[in-house]
Parts: sequence; structure tokens; C-alpha cells
Amino acid sequence: VEFYVDNILIGTSTSSPYAVTWDTTGLVHNSTHEIVAKAYDTLNNTADSAIVNVKVLDITAPTTSVTIPIDGSTVSGTVNIIADAADISGISKVEFYIDENLLSTSTEAPFIANWDTANLTHNSVHTIVTKTYDMADKMATSSLVTVTVLDVIAPVVSITNPLNGASVSNTVNVTTDSTDISGVSKVEFYIDGTLLDTANTAPYSVSWDTTALTNNSTH
Repeated sequence: VEFYVDNILIGTSTSSPYAVTWDTTGLVHNSTHEIVAKAYDTLNNTADSAIVNVKVLDITAPTTSVTIPIDGSTVSGTVNIIADAADISGISKVEFYIDENLLSTSTEAPFIANWDTANLTHNSVHTIVTKTYDMADKMATSSLVTVTVLDVIAPVVSITNPLNGASVSNTVNVTTDSTDISGVSKVEFYIDGTLLDTANTAPYSVSWDTTALTNNSTH
């Protein structure tokens, strides 16, 4: 007995019970196929069975991985996260997770998500995972990718005292408002381009002795 699927011979059985194995793992989800058995007697007479129509269901999960960034790398600014996803039935969506929180979803290749790391702490460590779904709603999770975020955003600083254009005398407290998502390590104070002093802790302030300066001079 010869066994045909879609008119293609998939195997032959020469003894009862007549049976062959048909591997459907590479076929598209919900695809329909025709099975026919052709029997031969000892005189080589043949007969075909009635056609049996079957529908193939995809029970194989997709494959998925995070290709960019690579595990153990450092990132900064806006990061393009790129996933590789494949399935014989096609991919319905790829979900991107940062520290187990859903960042975004991509429904067509190339599967990419944008991750803004600007507000994250310098040298903080984060995990990236994708969850990929095929057209049969089977899901696969990628291996964990761990990255370290570098702060490339400069701090924000402004002089709060004295005000621009103000008149000062004697000893002046020069103060600033200085902030950064990763923290401020120090603030240097310059008068006419020359370092006056450094403050290492908030409130960032230094004293400026103006008594030796010329009256009505600008600085």
C-alpha cells in the first residue's frame, strides 16, 4: 500500500496493518491536505482509496531571541531592541519586556522596540526578554539578556544666587541648583574663568570674597 499526501508519496507499507508515519511539523497552521492510499494486489492490480481531507494544526512553538543588544553589553540613550522570531505558520506578534514590564509590541518584521534609558540610573542593570506568538497562538520566550545602562545625559545646573546683573559686595554666597538622574558628584565655581572653589554636597554653595575687587567692576 502506497500512501500519498497531496499526490506526493510519503511512504509504502508491505504488511498488515498497513500504516506509515506522516510528519506535519513543517506544514502551515490550518492548512488542508488530501490523503490517498493506493493498494496493490499480488497481480499488480491497483485501487485508490477515497480521498481523506485533513486540517493540520501547528503545535510547535515559534523560535525567538534578542539579537540586539547582546547579553552583558552597556547601553545608553534610546536603545533599539531587535528580536529574531520565526515560525512555519508565521508570527502574529512579538512582545518586548524590560525588567518583566511590557515595553511595546511589534506585529511585523523586522521586530524592533525603542527603549528610552535617559531617566535610568547610571550603571543600573536591567533585563530584556521577548515573548513571541505564532498564528496558532503558541508562545515562546527568549533567553534573558542583561544590560547595564550608562548615563550620557549631562547634569542641569543654574546659578540661583547672585542673579544675573545683580550688584554684590563683601562676601557673597554663590549658590546653584544642580540636578542629574544619576546624582551630582561635585559643582565647581568659577569667577572670570578661574576656579574659586568646589562643593561636593547639596546645597551646592561657596563663599566669594569681593572686598579686594575694584568698585563697579563686572565679573
